[in-house]
Parts: sequence; C-alpha cells; structure tokens
Amino acid sequence: MVVALVSAWTIAVFAGLSLLLGAVSRDWVSVVLGLAMGGIAYYEFRGAGQLRRLDWRGAHVLGINQLAFAALLVLYAAWQLVSTLRAPPSPELAQLAGSGVDPAAAEDLVRLAAVLLYGLVAAVGLLGPGLTAVYYFTRARVIRRVIAETPAWVLEVLRAGA
Repeated sequence: MVVALVSAWTIAVFAGLSLLLGAVSRDWVSVVLGLAMGGIAYYEFRGAGQLRRLDWRGAHVLGINQLAFAALLVLYAAWQLVSTLRAPPSPELAQLAGSGVDPAAAEDLVRLAAVLLYGLVAAVGLLGPGLTAVYYFTRARVIRRVIAETPAWVLEVLRAGA
C-alpha cells in the first residue's frame, strides 16, 4: 500500500506540474499529458484504498494502472521524438555559421540529444511501471491467500482499522 501511495502522490505532483507548465506555455501536449496522468493518479489512490481494506482487486487495478502509465510515457516519448526529428532546423542554429560552428553539425547534435533523451524517457517509462505492474499482479495472489488463511474476525478488525 505504501508503494501505491508514493506512486500516486508522485504521479499527481507531476500531473499538476505538466498541467500548469503546459497551460502557461500553451503546450497542449503537456496539458493532455497532465490530464492523463491525473486520471492515472486517481486510480492509483483508488487501488491503494482497496489494498488498505484487504481487497485483492486493488492489486489488479494498480497493475493495470501501471501498464496504462507505461503506455502513456512511451507514447509521450514517441510523440516528442517524432516532433523533434520532423521540426525544421532552428533559426538560432543558423546564426552559428558566423561563429565558426557548423550549423548542420549543431543540428545533428540537437537531434542526437533528442533521441537519447526521449529514448531514455521511453525506456524508464516502460521499465519502471512495467516492473511495478508485475509487483502488483503478484500481490493479488498473496492477498487472496492471506484472506483465505486468516480468521474472519481478524479480517474484520483489520478492515475496520483501514
């Protein structure tokens, strides 16, 4: 449950930042990303509440939610990468011609940095939530076993304290 709460709060904070910065800069991709992350944070809080009440379905909700989060991060990275690679050369880089810097080489460097950055975002976005989803899916089995092996009165006490 602690893992789910930390995850929920982290996603919620980044959702808020994406919404705020996207609205200020009029970057609608960031606004959409923030809204989607807000939805993911909502389900993360919901799944954490289910786990607190010893409802094994909470682990399933959290696992599916993490897979959705991974898909969102990979789609965002792919969108940003394609947008960066398809963008025309920057006028600022053309101004480097008089300073002895090759603008084409600088543009290649910018594109390489974009590939590395968004490739890293996609890899971390797939690996982190993907492994967390596996963790949650395995917890469902553990919770079902605990419920089956624990006396009903103990479960009632635990759920009442949640």
